[in-house]
Amino acid sequence: MHTINDVLFGIVSYGLSKYLDSRSSKSIREGLRMTGVAMVNLRPQREYQDLEEFVRDPKAGWGNKFGMLVLPTYYHRSGSDPLEYLRRAKAMIDQKKSSLESYFSYKFGYLIMSILGAKAITMHMVSYAGTAYMQILVAKDLVHDPEVLAKCLEDAMLEMKEAALPKIKRK
Repeated sequence: MHTINDVLFGIVSYGLSKYLDSRSSKSIREGLRMTGVAMVNLRPQREYQDLEEFVRDPKAGWGNKFGMLVLPTYYHRSGSDPLEYLRRAKAMIDQKKSSLESYFSYKFGYLIMSILGAKAITMHMVSYAGTAYMQILVAKDLVHDPEVLAKCLEDAMLEMKEAALPKIKRK
């Protein structure tokens, strides 16, 4: 089962590759690594629970359990299967969520963002009740045309959806 974080990170990976393809005048090395930081839910994935059941469940506990993950994103030339970005994202996130990285890296989140500061692309993603929202903040000296980046991310999402629909319908 894919989580919304898997899908959003797959879209970001694909969208950034599309953006680099469309804006780079030089040949970009296949597999070029870009690094991001993401806050993820560390609770085990369970089906949705009714609030009354949740309150009665002694294992559920209250409060948030979030950790920070350093998520490498790799450039891949356009033309590849859009769902391959989703598969890579899921495999990496699953592996990282089960490691100690998320627990130990949380305290370093502020330090990383203060170092990257104005030389970063910041993406905020929130998903709730079946809807996902994404905000993009870019340093203008790094990304001169944020509208193009936003369009690449949108196109990545739509192409991924089109590639996934036939597979969903077969089930």
